[in-house]
Amino acid sequence: MDHALENQIPFLLFIGENEIKENKVKIKCLSNGQEIVVSRDQIIEEVLKLKSDSSLLNVKKSKDKNKKEK
Repeated sequence: MDHALENQIPFLLFIGENEIKENKVKIKCLSNGQEIVVSRDQIIEEVLKLKSDSSLLNVKKSKDKNKKEK
């Protein structure tokens, strides 16, 4: 997750044991912390929907990254 924050990646996909069992994927939006769970066949549709909201694409850089740059 640190890598995503440092590189301002807006969404993370999590596929853990439970998600595999349920044929689902968890999508986490890093700009607001919202998590949604969708079926695997809805991943692309849901990410495109999230991506169309420009406010969700504004991920603040990790503070650790900023300290390294100074």
